[in-house]
Amino acid sequence: MDRSNEYDSHANLDDLIDRVERGEEVVISRAGKAVAKLTPIDSQRHARSDAAWDRLINFSSEHNTGRMTMDEIIAAKKEGQKN
Repeated sequence: MDRSNEYDSHANLDDLIDRVERGEEVVISRAGKAVAKLTPIDSQRHARSDAAWDRLINFSSEHNTGRMTMDEIIAAKKEGQKN
C-alpha cells in the first residue's frame, strides 16, 4: 500500500487511479494523518450486484408489478450479497 499526501494526490489523480486499476491501494494523508484510501472495486462483488439488479428488473417485469415493495427490494439486495 502506497501513501500520497493531499497535494500530490490532487496533482496526480490520473496516475493514482491507474495504479488502483492495477490492483494497488493508495492511502491519502493530510498533515501526516491518513484520511482516505483508494482501493480497487471488487469486480466479483460488483458482478454479483449487477446480477441482483438484473434479477430485480426481471422480477418486476415478469410480475408486471410496476412497483416493488421495500421488502422485495431488500430481499433482492440480500440475495445479491449472498451469491
